[in-house]
Amino acid sequence: MKRIILSAVAVVAMASVSSASDDIGASLKDGKFSMDARAFYFNRDYDKTSGREALTVGGTIKYESKAFNGLKIGTALSTSNLVGDTTDRRRSVKTGLVQGDGENIALVSQAYLQYDAGKTMVKIGRQRLDTPIFTGNDSRMIPTSYEAAIVRNKDIANTIIEAGYVVATSGYGSTNNGFEKNESMYGDDGVGYLYVTNTSVKDLKVRAFYAMTISDDYKVAGVTKDTVVTDYRYAEVKYNLPFGKDTFISVNYGGNNYQNQDDSMMYGVAVGTKVGMFNLFAAFEQIKDNDFACDQGGEVYTDYQQGYNSYGPSTAFGGIVSVNPIKNLSVAAKAAFISADEYSDTNLDSSEDFNEYNLDTTYKINDWSKVRVRLSMKDQSSASGDNDSTDGRVIYYVKF
Repeated sequence: MKRIILSAVAVVAMASVSSASDDIGASLKDGKFSMDARAFYFNRDYDKTSGREALTVGGTIKYESKAFNGLKIGTALSTSNLVGDTTDRRRSVKTGLVQGDGENIALVSQAYLQYDAGKTMVKIGRQRLDTPIFTGNDSRMIPTSYEAAIVRNKDIANTIIEAGYVVATSGYGSTNNGFEKNESMYGDDGVGYLYVTNTSVKDLKVRAFYAMTISDDYKVAGVTKDTVVTDYRYAEVKYNLPFGKDTFISVNYGGNNYQNQDDSMMYGVAVGTKVGMFNLFAAFEQIKDNDFACDQGGEVYTDYQQGYNSYGPSTAFGGIVSVNPIKNLSVAAKAAFISADEYSDTNLDSSEDFNEYNLDTTYKINDWSKVRVRLSMKDQSSASGDNDSTDGRVIYYVKF
């Protein structure tokens, strides 16, 4: 009898393992592949220094499995490759399309495990983030990714709460060709953050973000406690006004604490509306006392293209007029006027005055491809002398 029972248990166990194996195999087989391919031409010329130029092709191919008992895996390979000898490799450095030494990029940009249970999601590994400070910057060939662990919960009505821990980044445009700790911003032990979004009140959206370095130790050359940031904070309130068409007002606040220097504060206001066929946007932003530091370009209302890691003390005004003159075509004219302020009580140099003018045009060819042309002119003044620049970008996107 005992042998019969053991045999029956063994058969049931084997059947369960076989069934589970079949289910796992099915979840992998039924997974989804996606592709974001691009051809990207970038050219920037300066008045007084050598310019930058690159023509690259590449993009990202991603696979994500179907969920098995709430668990799924995802991985993505990203690459950016100079096209033959069409541009000078020495001029490609610092375009954000290749590595810092001018070599091509190839990396596993995503590799994560995700578990969903009810309204809670846990995601661990290489992944893209979408927060006010750690952003999935997508202004070049490869979006920025992070090595992180996050927990996102939606149990509270109209509220998303996300807690995360970030230890490494692929860098601006993923030019690290891998993942680095970025100790100058994360310290030795990474950064923990909390991000809350709430839409409980009709037409009102509130976002609040706070991140803190786990350690204050920065073992990296050239970084001293004079410039070490210990936290990152951002908050925004956006209200859709009950008049006009697509009319809104938005107010933001941000800042950082520094170990041995004055803390920084940023605040701004933006308004927008639609008049006839034109979308209108106007903004004011001021940063006081020290740099407003962020990882991949923060949510600064008057930064339309640059995506700085930090923004110097300044007062800025900006505006955008956009229109869709014909089907599938969008055209936006943008301008920003930045007046630099002196740092208070620090030995750091002042930031730079500049005016920037942008023309951003996108044409949707079909459901899976589009072309974008971006032109900008920057009238810049600094303590080291004027160094105006012109910037041209042509990007062809293919997505499946």
